[in-house]
Amino acid sequence: MQTFPVDRLIVGEVLSEEDYQELENVGCIFSAEHDAMNFLARAEQNRFLLSQKLLKKHHSKEAIAIALDYLESKKYLDDKRYAEAWLRNRSITKAEGRTKLEAGLCSKGIDRKIAKQAIDTFFENTSEEELFNKAVSKFKRMGKKGTKLEESLFRAGFPWKLIKHIHIS
Repeated sequence: MQTFPVDRLIVGEVLSEEDYQELENVGCIFSAEHDAMNFLARAEQNRFLLSQKLLKKHHSKEAIAIALDYLESKKYLDDKRYAEAWLRNRSITKAEGRTKLEAGLCSKGIDRKIAKQAIDTFFENTSEEELFNKAVSKFKRMGKKGTKLEESLFRAGFPWKLIKHIHIS
């Protein structure tokens, strides 16, 4: 994190233009970091969405980048942790397969590699077949059967191999 040397601040002395610019930059970075921490205090965030929120608060891209780099170095901001939390929360109300979950994470600005890692971790503790069966039940309650059921399951991110299995059982 950038800092301004306090010994260059002397009571009664006028700052040079360079010192003024540097002090202003450090202040902008601090302000971006402060706002980012306020967002992080409320909920887990990822770098992309947090950047967007800070841009809406009129912080410069440079100040945002430096502030977020600092927060990542301190582990306050972590895209993988965000992805894992998003997957846990999403699975409470939605029954979706890997493809749909990956697309959801990528739409939130999560790098595809990080999304795949988070999904792999998620499915170590969650049965894809259980989610699939939950989705089948949901779509059947909605009156879907045959091709309509298969299409709905495919759109929910489940692989054709698993979908075709429902005709066998």
